[in-house]
Amino acid sequence: MMRMVSAARSPFKNAGTFAGLHGINGDLIALTILVMIGCSFGSRYPWRTTILTAVLFVLLVIQAVLAHTGIPALSGLHGVNALILIGLGGFLTGRNWAFGRRAANATQPQQ
Repeated sequence: MMRMVSAARSPFKNAGTFAGLHGINGDLIALTILVMIGCSFGSRYPWRTTILTAVLFVLLVIQAVLAHTGIPALSGLHGVNALILIGLGGFLTGRNWAFGRRAANATQPQQ
């Protein structure tokens, strides 16, 4: 019986290490988003893009709060919020990609 309990707990021995790496990854993403907001101002993107980039940072702050609530039902929203973050990040990337169709159309000579 004791051997089964030990086997069940063995996958979680290194959980603290991976949780720490997960947190560091979140900190790096926060820094990247702050740089993105600054670049959005500097490159004079439309206000909609700059605001949505700032919303991305707000969602990341909410992500950190959800991860540390201590209420399991509320902390479960951490994963849902992550999906929203990925969706908004993908939308912003697709909309403002430098090598997309809009960039190709802008470089073609006008007739």
